Amino acid sequence: MRRPLAHILTLILLAFNIPAYAQVQEDTVGCYDNDFWVTYFVNGYSISDGTCNTVPLSVDVAGPEDAVVTVNNPVTGIIDTYNHTRGTKTHILLATVSDIPSGTPSDKGWHITSSAPITVVATNYKYDSYDNCMLLPTAALGNEYIVQDNTLQSSVYAPAIALVATEGNTNIRMLFPCPVAGISTAQTDTFRITLNTGQSLMLRSTTWTGFSGMEVLADKPIALFQGHSCGRVNSSDNGGRDLQMEQAHPLSMWGTEFIVIKSMNRNEPDQVLVTAGADNCQVGLDNTLMTTLQRGQTYNFNITSQNHHRITTTQPAYVCLYGASYERNTPGDPFSSSINPVYRWVNRAYYALQKNNTNPNQQNYIQDNNNYINIVTRTSTTDSMMLDEQCVTGFVPVGQTGYSYARVVTEPGAHTLRNSQGTFTANAYGFGAWVGYGFDVGLRVDPVQYDTIDFYDTICLGQGYDTLNLTLQPIHNTTVGTFIFQRNIIDGSSHLHYIIHLTVLPTPSSETYYALAYGDTIMFDGIPLTEEGEYTFSYNAPGSCDSIVTVHISYRYDTINIYDTICRGQSYTGNGFDLPIMSTVGTRTFLRDTIEGTIPHRYMLHLTVLPDYNTIIERTIVAGDTIHYEDTILSAIGSYTFHYTATNGCDSTVTLQLTYETVSIYADKDGVCPGDPVVITATGTHTYIWTSSPYNPELDSLQGQNPITVHPAVSTTYCLVDQNDSTLACLTVGTAPPPVPCVESTRVILDFDNPTLSLLDCSSDRYNTTWTFDDGLTLTGTRARRTWNRATFVNLPDSVHVTMTTCNLYNCCADTSLSFPMKILSVWFPNIFTPDAGDNNLFGCHTSHDVEAYELVIFNRWGLQLWSTNDINQGWDGRRADGTPCPQGAYVYHYYLRSTDGTFDNGIGTVTLLR
Repeated sequence: MRRPLAHILTLILLAFNIPAYAQVQEDTVGCYDNDFWVTYFVNGYSISDGTCNTVPLSVDVAGPEDAVVTVNNPVTGIIDTYNHTRGTKTHILLATVSDIPSGTPSDKGWHITSSAPITVVATNYKYDSYDNCMLLPTAALGNEYIVQDNTLQSSVYAPAIALVATEGNTNIRMLFPCPVAGISTAQTDTFRITLNTGQSLMLRSTTWTGFSGMEVLADKPIALFQGHSCGRVNSSDNGGRDLQMEQAHPLSMWGTEFIVIKSMNRNEPDQVLVTAGADNCQVGLDNTLMTTLQRGQTYNFNITSQNHHRITTTQPAYVCLYGASYERNTPGDPFSSSINPVYRWVNRAYYALQKNNTNPNQQNYIQDNNNYINIVTRTSTTDSMMLDEQCVTGFVPVGQTGYSYARVVTEPGAHTLRNSQGTFTANAYGFGAWVGYGFDVGLRVDPVQYDTIDFYDTICLGQGYDTLNLTLQPIHNTTVGTFIFQRNIIDGSSHLHYIIHLTVLPTPSSETYYALAYGDTIMFDGIPLTEEGEYTFSYNAPGSCDSIVTVHISYRYDTINIYDTICRGQSYTGNGFDLPIMSTVGTRTFLRDTIEGTIPHRYMLHLTVLPDYNTIIERTIVAGDTIHYEDTILSAIGSYTFHYTATNGCDSTVTLQLTYETVSIYADKDGVCPGDPVVITATGTHTYIWTSSPYNPELDSLQGQNPITVHPAVSTTYCLVDQNDSTLACLTVGTAPPPVPCVESTRVILDFDNPTLSLLDCSSDRYNTTWTFDDGLTLTGTRARRTWNRATFVNLPDSVHVTMTTCNLYNCCADTSLSFPMKILSVWFPNIFTPDAGDNNLFGCHTSHDVEAYELVIFNRWGLQLWSTNDINQGWDGRRADGTPCPQGAYVYHYYLRSTDGTFDNGIGTVTLLR
């Protein structure tokens, strides 16, 4: 059936006229079930490297029945239960996470089950930065996802996603559109990972591009969470930033019709993103075609001039609203909230919202009157819309679409939405000065069954279409062929899925050609035609598509062919033609039309450009040689030109470029120790005659060889000369003997109280130095400084030994060794001893003093004396005075020591006994 219109056809599904909606026969409840999975990605607010400080992870439960809610972490084995009272909100703190590593499987997945159906809102909270999302039941999870995140504005933090496996041995694959922290997989290679039940994976971009458009595929159902760790929306670089978190919807739940409403009491425009689930997805906004997307591509727009929009797509799509950043005195900060497709609206929904318990004097606090909900339903069912059993009023029509919306102020706690006559959807959100949250309410997750009906129709090219509530607007770019559109219609209790096969028929057209002699006239449809050109005539064909006839008028010329030749690089003048220099060989045709009297003439010049021949010959000779070319003897370098005449009459040129051969010599070493070998190599084709200064007799047996190996005893210059004894090239090989070792040290005896040794290589002509100690430690550099740890010297070594290796520029080296005695020059006690093992089995005093009087007393932690001695040579073996072993632990000691020279020392310390 044809539907002629006065405009040109558009093949874009832009608007549906919504039919009267009959009473709903089935009960549909949004996200209402007994089984859920949740995980989180990093909340990056105020963290410069994108990691996560202490962040409480929580959920809020709502539902109309009493229930026992169980929270299980399958990886850690932690299980907690909570009692939920119907009609109230139950707040559950899952965990406090200090950091979530990107790219590494972790234990951040939680399984939430309930004895009765509930809805669950998840919250990732941090001071000044948090967002919520409504959890999808496990039965609604899928195996195929396409990520959407908002990276349109600049940010110092990165987009992120997180996913959790609901079954063991889940294989997941994705192709990253951006570099990911913790993963080295190239962006051209598929990333694959296997997770077990409850294992989670967080991925964070290392750039400010995100994961939008990335496909995530799994062989078993997974829960995927998408967004931004702390990004800006519709803001300058100085605008506020906030966490944005949504649970991604699997492709099986995407739709083609959406109603989006602007958030309340904000100056800044919200931003809306539309992501296509298939190729050739045409996006309409309020009956206007906006763009065509391919699978995974995203279109964005701002809600500015009005508070509502209707979005339609020709392929399944996902739509999300993003709240703007704090800027120019606009309250709130970014958040994200999914916009549910019309065909997945519900007639009953529950949700709960946790009150922000932050100090109300702080600017990130959300006051009770700053919580809102946007509710959308069909205009015919607004009278039946209830919030907490109170009628919702103040509905505003969404243009002429048949939908209306209301924006309502709410309070934290548990809420119920229902509509006894139709379906609805909603979005809850709220703002503080520098904070915002948002999540969707009312998404139908159970399968919707539709009866499929194929419908066939035709239209003419350039017409619109308005059948089966499918409205196609004309556009200027038209295409002939058959196009398929899909339309879901709910008629009473019936769900109908129409597949519309629309065939666009071509407009019949024909073309007529006439050739006239100059000055003649032809009559076509009563109109005289005398000039060259195209003339179009349109005819109305009732009952079929209109037709168009195009008349082409051209003059009839007498053609005169002219054939001529020139050489490349020449111009052409003659026969009325004036052509520039021709640089391309071949035949070209030039036209010139003239009217001589009343007779049109067309001159056709066939001009052939003949080649000339230019040849360059390069030759290299040794100085003093000659070369013969065309009876010419050449011996000097330069460029010589010879001209010839070719058989086609165009000149040819031969250019002979003569250069001297370059001769050079090089050695494999710049310098050596006296007598070490050096390999010298020469380039060129000359006779190899070697000389040296000073004279080296070993060259006598090397004449004519290349390369040669020599052993200079002193620095020597080697040269290559020709047969005329002219020097062609030279090089010098340096020699130097090893340095004479010289060491300076800061001390000759190491004091146990200050065991630091500084060494200096004072050898002449030194280039690098290595110090090797008797315990295996090696230091490099002209100066070496080493301090020993006194704790390692329970039993003192007699001395410390070190070997210095000093080398010159040519790596000629010499060694010398030194020894430094180790002495105790004061009083020292160890802080640990082990009476049951090893050499460190007694605790006592170490000193270099000559002792006249001495006392050592051991106490336990309560001050009880355990043991004492007046003998400097007697140590404590870890026993009481009665021989009873003391337990492992810390003990206090007092000591007194007087030397023979009259000086004395006393003090208090602690020692640890280890068994």
